[in-house]
Amino acid sequence: MLGITEEFQVGQVSKHFFLHNLKVNGPKALIYCFGLSASRYIEYSAALIFVLRATQHRRTVLEVGCGHSILATYWTRYGFDTTVVDIADNALKWQIRKGKSFSKSGMAAVQADARFLPFKNGSFDAASCISSIEHVPHDGDAKAASEVSRVLSNGGVCIISLSTPEVRNEASTDDWATGIPAPLRRLFGSSLPAIMSKVGVDRKHQYFERYYSDQDITERIIRPSNCKAEDRLFLRSKFLMRFLHRKLIPTGALTLLEYMLVRFFSLGRKLDHPDAVILKLAKPN
Repeated sequence: MLGITEEFQVGQVSKHFFLHNLKVNGPKALIYCFGLSASRYIEYSAALIFVLRATQHRRTVLEVGCGHSILATYWTRYGFDTTVVDIADNALKWQIRKGKSFSKSGMAAVQADARFLPFKNGSFDAASCISSIEHVPHDGDAKAASEVSRVLSNGGVCIISLSTPEVRNEASTDDWATGIPAPLRRLFGSSLPAIMSKVGVDRKHQYFERYYSDQDITERIIRPSNCKAEDRLFLRSKFLMRFLHRKLIPTGALTLLEYMLVRFFSLGRKLDHPDAVILKLAKPN
């Protein structure tokens, strides 16, 4: 399991993200958490802690597959020279608008595919890919890992979070309503994608997510990146969280609920049957 100091740090940083979400999305964020689910508190906190420990005075960061995530505005707010990449034009416009609220220079936003990043070699000190490259089909995740490594400077770090399989033979899904309890699917039917889009969830009708075994992590992410896996953190949800999200309330729907559910995760560097993994990859000097 994690040491007590690291658990404390994640808990403390989670409070900052809760408050930052209110600054980004206003009073509405007290009800709907705009993507800041319980697992995101941990993923974002780990990304921040890993990057701050590794980069010291270097402060250029690339956010890959930013969507409507508040992590990019957090980087900007705290002095990082931030660049966001996504294929969705509306997500980039949202990031630009929100970024200007926290920095006069805002952030750079580039519409691009993670498999073909339009940056020079060694352009960034750090990169974060939080639940993003697992959604690139075919061998796109391996290509994206290679591209992110290419644009990292020597000694730079990349933080990647990935889903792991609930059952042994599960490798991927193309169900765009993944994470939505069956009763809500039946209630809203074909209007669900439009509703999700209104709150910043860009799934449309096409959706892909890959789940990673230990072997997949090595072969599809670490090896193509040519980086060293310096650290990894596993997450596993407890029974109450699984019941709520599978039967009653979608993941990331209610702000206060998600914030309280952070404590219902098991965290550790070695866990049986985890739900997700956060990797810290370092590019050799």
